[in-house]
Amino acid sequence: MTYGRSYDAIVAGTRLAGCAAAMLLARQGLRVLVIEKTRHQIAPALPVGLLPGTVRFLRRWGLFEAIHGAGTQAITRTTHVHGDLAIDMPLTGRGRAIYAPSRRLLKTFLVQAARQAGVAFSYETAVRGVLLDSCGAVSGLRVSRGDGPEDDVTAGLVITTDRQRPEAHRSADCLYQYFRGASPRGLRWHHGKGVWGGLIPSSEGFTCAVMAGPAVRGGGAGPLHDLAAAQLPSMATELRGGIAVGAGAARGMLPAGRLHGWAMAGGPGCALGPLAGQDISRGFHDAQALCDAISGGALDSVALGPEARSLKLLRRGGEALRVGR
Repeated sequence: MTYGRSYDAIVAGTRLAGCAAAMLLARQGLRVLVIEKTRHQIAPALPVGLLPGTVRFLRRWGLFEAIHGAGTQAITRTTHVHGDLAIDMPLTGRGRAIYAPSRRLLKTFLVQAARQAGVAFSYETAVRGVLLDSCGAVSGLRVSRGDGPEDDVTAGLVITTDRQRPEAHRSADCLYQYFRGASPRGLRWHHGKGVWGGLIPSSEGFTCAVMAGPAVRGGGAGPLHDLAAAQLPSMATELRGGIAVGAGAARGMLPAGRLHGWAMAGGPGCALGPLAGQDISRGFHDAQALCDAISGGALDSVALGPEARSLKLLRRGGEALRVGR
């Protein structure tokens, strides 16, 4: 698409929290542009564990019923397996069920809702620099599409995401593989020496099996069932009735400690694995908090003040952008 020259807000990156913030800002009547450096992409089919707080946000935004109706089952029990000992616990309390839709499904509905609210998306658009006004406040981004010329796009608010920082995850990775027909009784966690694994009921009839820990680091390529048979026999037993999707396990990434990866403070790291539920919950919380601060479409109502707000958000995103004058 051809983007305009001026917006109320620009979101750089199409991560889940960024899409949510763009949708909410547009619903308040703001003109919002979302840019993404890659081509229009379908998010990985990793499940995202939605904590009860995340579900409440999705209900508030009118998205939960569609996600639930797309085959995402409620998880009401969790079990921890240590060898022959299994500790089964119900998730008690009102609204305590966990849901684990695929990231692809969740992102599809978020982008769809953002478009319906009027958000403009521009793919294959790279950030080349940050625009500053005479007071030193962020006033937009310098961008380019492909090998084309650089353009300055102004905005009263800039929100950045920091996609796929591999250095954040070198010491915290996992292996995962989908199975069809494996029907775990709720959320199942298996614990072994130097390794742990999980079976996560997802959407569309799939279960995601994940393994992590020093004993599996550097693995991959082979079927996850074989790795589980060697490291977590109890987990391998539960996978016997399932049909593996794909030839072998793929590598995922766990949230990394204290690395601030989202400009809107949507979690301490960029989590691309199936255990990113807490980061997603933080991201949605911050997206809603930001939009609540911008009442009636007035950007100046942000508590930070117009001179400081964008710079503070950008500093949280950190090194992904260089300041251009």
